[in-house]
Amino acid sequence: KETCLTFEEANSGVPVDVDYTKLTFTSFPSQYNITYNVRPGFNKHTIIYLSTKENYFDILQWILEALGLIHPHQRPDRDDYVIVNYDNIDGHSNFFTKRSIYDPKGTGYDFGSIMHVPLNKYAKNDSQVTLAPLSMEAIYRNFSYHNFSLYNKLINETKTFSFNDKKYLSLKFCPSNSTHECKYGGYRTSLQPYTCVCPEGFKGNDCSVFNKFGDTPCPEGILQVTSETKNITIKNNCSFVFSGTGLTENTNLTLCFELNKNQSN
Repeated sequence: KETCLTFEEANSGVPVDVDYTKLTFTSFPSQYNITYNVRPGFNKHTIIYLSTKENYFDILQWILEALGLIHPHQRPDRDDYVIVNYDNIDGHSNFFTKRSIYDPKGTGYDFGSIMHVPLNKYAKNDSQVTLAPLSMEAIYRNFSYHNFSLYNKLINETKTFSFNDKKYLSLKFCPSNSTHECKYGGYRTSLQPYTCVCPEGFKGNDCSVFNKFGDTPCPEGILQVTSETKNITIKNNCSFVFSGTGLTENTNLTLCFELNKNQSN
């Protein structure tokens, strides 16, 4: 509903308009060793090979791969976000190869993407990760699966498209010619060229208005950043925007979190 993409079933052998992206689903040819399930062809034609073991989520990822999305760990800039534990990979090292050329359409690395794989994907030992989010544990090569439980929970519970997933598909297949700027990572499409699609937490025609979300009561949603240390107590799920003179996307903020051990959650 949030992109311009529609799907139409076509009978085998019937010519498809060259302006369309064609997906063909077929069984694995027994005489070939297929390394990848998705095989791009000519004239926007992609073949997706299926066996009897595939599940819905796998097939959905292959469809999205055919449409241009890639697994985040294959991005050219992935080394800024994850470390690959090659010693624990079970015979699928090509799956962890970075793409040398990829246009992310203004999206960043996204652990919440529907294309992100479990951190122990293709692991020899499932108690160790093959993909480790960049952290002190990863730097010191402590690749225990339990060290990254919050990331695992985010990835394993993702069953729908993230904002970045929809942004990529929209800007690839239905970009807007409008010159009006969207703030905070928002974007315009040909479906609504004069109103930005905004990420969670922002609203307005150009996404410049903070749209507070979370539980109530929460502290003030816009926090003024200064050179002084400030403390804030949060007892619920709250959202914040950090604002201040001279802040840019390249400004580094140091956030320290202390858990109240008397709380159960």
